Amino acid sequence: MKRKPRAVVDTNVIVSGIISGNGYPARIVDAWLSGEFEVVISKRLQEEVNEVFNRLKIKRRPDYSAKDVKKILGTLFNKAEKVKPKRVDINISLDVKDHFLLELAISAKAGFIVSGDEELLACVDYQGVKFVSPKSFSELVDS
Repeated sequence: MKRKPRAVVDTNVIVSGIISGNGYPARIVDAWLSGEFEVVISKRLQEEVNEVFNRLKIKRRPDYSAKDVKKILGTLFNKAEKVKPKRVDINISLDVKDHFLLELAISAKAGFIVSGDEELLACVDYQGVKFVSPKSFSELVDS
């Protein structure tokens, strides 16, 4: 039996997947909910996701229901393995604000960081962690 991919899902993918309800980010959220891959999350990532959903501009979207999103986030977070990342010396060109994602992936031995952030996707693989788009990761999970 093939081992399930293990991944860190970036905030932009989670938010887009929940709000849009379609496209590759939504496919990632659906695959997460159905257990098609292993997800690792940290307290910081969870807080960042919650903070984004609490922003006023997100709340104004007509397709946003705070109650529904809170329920979906609760389910997603409960289906993820909580990991306390260790500090890692990062020797690649990566925005400091994204270091915590790589530290989480390395600490949790996750093979992927799934993100829609072009700067993050331009990074080279690092210590066994691949930076992949929602499309690429969806295709991997679907294969």
